[in-house]
Amino acid sequence: MDTHVQRLGLCSIIFGIAGSMGALLTLWYFGGITALFNAAEEQRLGLIATTLITAHLIFGIPCIIAGYFLRQFRDSARLAMIALCAMNLLIPPFGTVLGLYGLWVLMMPETDPLFQEQRRDRVSPPVRPPVPGVRLRKTQPLPHARIKTAEPRLPD
Repeated sequence: MDTHVQRLGLCSIIFGIAGSMGALLTLWYFGGITALFNAAEEQRLGLIATTLITAHLIFGIPCIIAGYFLRQFRDSARLAMIALCAMNLLIPPFGTVLGLYGLWVLMMPETDPLFQEQRRDRVSPPVRPPVPGVRLRKTQPLPHARIKTAEPRLPD
């Protein structure tokens, strides 16, 4: 299942880059979002075109970021990718395919251990090996002040 998670991360990165670049090039060609809306022959087509371009611009960068961290098996990226895949279902045709594939991969019970191992590894800090050529000195224990404790007295 780890190969599916890796592929999903890569597909998400590619989809985010291609969608953002395609949306920016379309906006540049038509001269903005209002010009794109007015270039359509019917008002419904203009609304659909501006909605798709806006969706690609909004979801492009989060798809790139979530795909990058999903390839590193981060649990937070898994949760973000589930939400992005659900929203990508509304972007036909490639977003729908990516969304279905992503939900299938991330909702499988076999993917849970992949992200739980990563969580366990991040809990304990890594142990640094000693630097060669550096000697460690023994330190003297600090003199501790004697702490006087007050014993509680019961009232007579």
